[in-house]
Amino acid sequence: MTLHAGADARTLAFVRIWVFAIWLSRLLPDCFSCLAEFSPSLFARLGILRLIPNAAVPLLLRPGTLAGIQATLLVLLLLSLLGVRPYRVFASAAAILLTLYEGVLGGFAQGTHSDLALLFVTYVLAIVPAADAVTWGSRKGSAHPAETYAAAMIMMALLLLMTYSLVAFGRVALSSPEIFLSPTMRFYIASDILRPTRHPFLLGEWLLVHPLALWLAQVGFGLVTVFELTAPLCLIHKRWRYAWLAVMSLFHVASYLFMNVLFLSNILLFPVLLLEPRELFARRSDPAKVATTDEPGAG
Repeated sequence: MTLHAGADARTLAFVRIWVFAIWLSRLLPDCFSCLAEFSPSLFARLGILRLIPNAAVPLLLRPGTLAGIQATLLVLLLLSLLGVRPYRVFASAAAILLTLYEGVLGGFAQGTHSDLALLFVTYVLAIVPAADAVTWGSRKGSAHPAETYAAAMIMMALLLLMTYSLVAFGRVALSSPEIFLSPTMRFYIASDILRPTRHPFLLGEWLLVHPLALWLAQVGFGLVTVFELTAPLCLIHKRWRYAWLAVMSLFHVASYLFMNVLFLSNILLFPVLLLEPRELFARRSDPAKVATTDEPGAG
């Protein structure tokens, strides 16, 4: 069975609450307006922000503008989390402002794709019926077929998985085989441990002076690439999905400890998009009920 084939309105509503709660927890402690202390000359427009004229950049980076963007976002995220009507209007506006928010942050720092999957998922939540259940205030029963919720869950899971797969395809297509046969990890670790971070670890320095550990990291780099390339298989093969989650979770922990690179939003998306809590609960209460979905190779 395909992952999330049995999803319903409550499943999608739980993901809605989870995703917008992640964003709220990210934005609440941020001092977005503090970016105005940097010179606009240091700002690099990325992605869609390249459409902003040069003359408008100083206006965008004013303390009042940045504070207004953050305050508006917090309100929109809370309304979207609660599923307040008109939900799609609030969620779509939140997704657009989050794109601007991430673009401004990335314009002052080294560009990464650490929140790309979370942003993609937010856009999906803005267009699907994610507020048919568990909302603020009363709401009549859902008018959408069950397949709609399943399709939305599968789409979000696929987008998360493709952020891994496409990066790996690009790595293999553009840099293989040299990237796997040369001491690439030595360069990656040496450059990443110098990156400013709130919680710097020194384990990367230890790795650089231990040849055996560095060789294991290089081998692990190739293994992780294989799992990244085959990420979409998680949608249709349950055992592979469990193996993938184990390997990639270990990879993210190791990246944080040895390279100071943390993909926290991806880690938080794993349990809601790549696991099915409803099925796990069903196994506890009535094992026979889900026996038909526990066949070898089932998703």
